[in-house]
Amino acid sequence: DKDSGCEVEIQEVVVSDTLKPILQLSGDSLLSCIKNQALISGNPFDTSKYSYEWLLPDLSKIKNKDSVFSNTAGQFSLKVIDKANNCFIERYWNVKIDTAKPNIDLGPDQKIDCIKPDIDIMPTENNPNASINYFWTLPSGNLPAETSLQNKIENIPGLVFLRVLNTTNGCEAFDTMLIEDVRK
Repeated sequence: DKDSGCEVEIQEVVVSDTLKPILQLSGDSLLSCIKNQALISGNPFDTSKYSYEWLLPDLSKIKNKDSVFSNTAGQFSLKVIDKANNCFIERYWNVKIDTAKPNIDLGPDQKIDCIKPDIDIMPTENNPNASINYFWTLPSGNLPAETSLQNKIENIPGLVFLRVLNTTNGCEAFDTMLIEDVRK
């Protein structure tokens, strides 16, 4: 004050609130023939303090849900916004897909005759680095599961059926061969 020569000093403490929400994502990271839907969850979940927004791989959005189910592979993101200070955090989760079916070929149908009473079944495959089980059904009966592909010999006419299972992703393939008896 110029007239009285008194001075007043006022101090004010400004507290800034720049704390971001805490967020952890967890869930499935691989879609396969066994598991065709991924579940991804965000924790903690409290809609009274925070707003939530998921961005899915197809660019669609889901709001204020703690988790999402999806049969789509790609990158998922969850953005959590503190309603009091507008600070936010965003986390990402990747889901991959493995639905490759095994490759198997029993070859063409075969015929049993008087010259060739036995058929050599020599299947071909192309399944590098895969864990495969083979399930044979021959006209002479079912065989126990095998972990390596073996040639078979059959002398009874009928349908040969081979089911091939990739034990890693649960995908399977089938092939058949008809053995015809032309000796009649």
